[in-house]
Amino acid sequence: MNTGINNKKRGLVIIAVLWTVVVLMAIVAVLGRRTRLDMKVCMSRMDAVRCKWACRAGVEKAVAVLNTDETENDTLLDFWSDSDEDFNDVMLDRCVLQIKVIDEMSKLDINAATKDQLMGLPYMLEEIADAIIDWRDADDMPSGLGVESGYYEGLDFPYRARNGPFRTIREMLMVKDVTEDLFYGEDTNFNGQLDYNERDGDETPPNDDGDDELDLGWISYLTCYTSQPGSGQGNQDESSNNSQNNDAQASAKVNVNTAPE
Repeated sequence: MNTGINNKKRGLVIIAVLWTVVVLMAIVAVLGRRTRLDMKVCMSRMDAVRCKWACRAGVEKAVAVLNTDETENDTLLDFWSDSDEDFNDVMLDRCVLQIKVIDEMSKLDINAATKDQLMGLPYMLEEIADAIIDWRDADDMPSGLGVESGYYEGLDFPYRARNGPFRTIREMLMVKDVTEDLFYGEDTNFNGQLDYNERDGDETPPNDDGDDELDLGWISYLTCYTSQPGSGQGNQDESSNNSQNNDAQASAKVNVNTAPE
């Protein structure tokens, strides 16, 4: 009789021990998962901080290079433009840095460009050019093949046209029929180089023609970052003329067709 009771007690103890082991294993598994997640979050934050200061280092280096540029006239042979060894694949702590200095004043001002100038862009359509002009003008009356706020307010996620100058060049993506393919071209990371995913056809984004030639998008030709006073306002032709013929200090640019030696 006692033997049977003792065996039953031992059986209950074994079951209790097994349940305790199962509960402890579950606790360890949960704690282990939370620890791994915490480590990943911590590493992600560390990488974000590292990347932030790597970008800051790139900006400061570009500023330093521009500060040392004492030439009166800028050319693509200047160090800020032609410095592949110093600006590409710069190694930092667990980072690879690439720097690119772009002369925004050499581009077409989207806030002052005429329709004829916009039509000179690759793959530009008349309805898109009119929509760009309607986006930046002060009224709500569509011109030509363009659209105004009435079209944008009818979208699934409605918004109004700016009816004023573009504030950022990427604001163009809000204009009717301006797609990322047209805006960025094949150079989606904007590094000026034909990367593998930009020459493999439809295998990976972006969709490209796979011809081993880099097709640039409109962002490479357009800007809204001009310090020319009154850009995008007043007489369109006059504003366009000023923004294209003056530099950031409002001084006249050098006309290669009339400049002396």
